[in-house]
Amino acid sequence: MHQVKKAYTHLKAAVSGGPSIVFTRYHDVGSTRIRSHENTAARQQAKPCKRILSYDANALYLCTMLQYMPCGKEKVTDYEDPVQAAVKLKKAILKGNLFGFMKCKLATPKDLWPKFEEMPPIFVNREVPEAAVPKAMMDYLTRTGRKRILIRSCWGSSRLMKSCCTHHCYGGILSMV
Repeated sequence: MHQVKKAYTHLKAAVSGGPSIVFTRYHDVGSTRIRSHENTAARQQAKPCKRILSYDANALYLCTMLQYMPCGKEKVTDYEDPVQAAVKLKKAILKGNLFGFMKCKLATPKDLWPKFEEMPPIFVNREVPEAAVPKAMMDYLTRTGRKRILIRSCWGSSRLMKSCCTHHCYGGILSMV
C-alpha cells in the first residue's frame, strides 16, 4: 500500500494545468512586426510577419488519449545520486525497457532564453513572494484560499514526465532526489 500512496502523491503533485492566454488579438501579414517591443531602434528593424499560423493546443489531447498509460503494479524507485539515475534511465530508455513516469529537472539552455522571452516553455505551480504578485491576482488568491499560481519559466524542478516506451504494460515512477 505504501507504493500506491507514494505513486499517487507524485502524480497528484505533478498536476499543473496550462495557460489560457491571448497574446495579440490582431495580426496582419506584412504589417505586424516580430519582436517589435524590444526597443525603439529594433522596432524599425523588426522583421514583418510573412505568414500567420494558428494551432489549437487542445487538439493535442486527442493524440495523448490514444497512447498507453501506466496503470497498476505501482513501483516507486528513488535515486539519491542524480548521475546514477541519469545513467540507468538513459540505458532503460534506449533499450525500450522504461514505461512509466520520471521525476526530473527540466531546463532550457541559457543560450535559448532570448528565443523564449515572450513565452517560456515550462509551466509550474509555485508559491510566489507576495511582492511579486499583482494586487488583482493577490485578491483572487486570498478570496479563493489558494497559495500557488501557474507561472512560466525556463526551468522546472521535480517535473513528472511520462516515458514514450510502450513495451511493458506496467508503470512506475522513478524519482531523482
